Amino acid sequence: MTNYSKWAEATPDESVRTVATRSLSARLQAARDYLEKAAVEADKDIEYVHQMRVWSRRAHAALQLYRTLMPDWRVQRLAKQLGRIRRAANDARDDDVFAARLAEEKKNQAARLLLDRVREHRRQAQEPIVGIYRKLGKGAKLEKRATKLLKRIGAGSRASLGSDRFGDWAACRLQAEVEPFFLAAAVDLAVIDHLHQLRIAGKQLRYSLELLGAGLPETLRTHVYPMIRDLQDRLGTINDHATAQQRLHRWIQESPSKVERKFLESQCEIEQDRTATLCGEFLEWWNDHREAELRCAFQDLLDACRAA
Repeated sequence: MTNYSKWAEATPDESVRTVATRSLSARLQAARDYLEKAAVEADKDIEYVHQMRVWSRRAHAALQLYRTLMPDWRVQRLAKQLGRIRRAANDARDDDVFAARLAEEKKNQAARLLLDRVREHRRQAQEPIVGIYRKLGKGAKLEKRATKLLKRIGAGSRASLGSDRFGDWAACRLQAEVEPFFLAAAVDLAVIDHLHQLRIAGKQLRYSLELLGAGLPETLRTHVYPMIRDLQDRLGTINDHATAQQRLHRWIQESPSKVERKFLESQCEIEQDRTATLCGEFLEWWNDHREAELRCAFQDLLDACRAA
């Protein structure tokens, strides 16, 4: 299988149209390939389902970044398909993670019994993945719509937009992509929902940096991107534990066994405590100094673009 790179392939002197076509094509191809793997070979590697979600998100991010170069109705149609692909994997991914965790509890009888039920639920969760795969003609319909969209990039009335130098365009886009992130950071992050919104904004920024990076100074990859990745890793871990709580509550409500419910409740308490601890650690880590450091890093990057 093709080894897809998260970094868009480009040079600063290429046209925006050329880079947009290449970036979208690669990300849509990755989303199609992992959809097929997740639908047909999910039992071979649980990462197929995870990567199906990741690349559908990356493809969606590319659609949003370059949407002014394409007919809006085509963008919306393809975005909806990518959204359906991503959502089809949600339960399956949650079950894969939960099953892996339960498998480590080898000496706990309640965990072993629950693992059997989780695996059965996982088999049922495969149905939406197979369903969307078949609905899209085993990926053929997605490919057809992607091909039509790619042909329309920078065409007709949008030709002037697509002819810009990618390096110049990327520098202009960077400012617009950064602003929503800092707006999301400018609220009371002690509220868990606000942390969740910051994680989403950070993820969107991270995907945009991966698309714009080839048109910007190397410091984006070596200095700025690692800072965003570190923040995202921390917020992602918090989200994993918060999501685990929700999943455990669902299993508690559906559990037919008192012993099993007791085990689930104990695990839920662990997740709740871990989430609270990680939130506290994050708030200590993400202080005024660190936020200012990240702002300065982005400003230095923008200044370097203007000086080039």
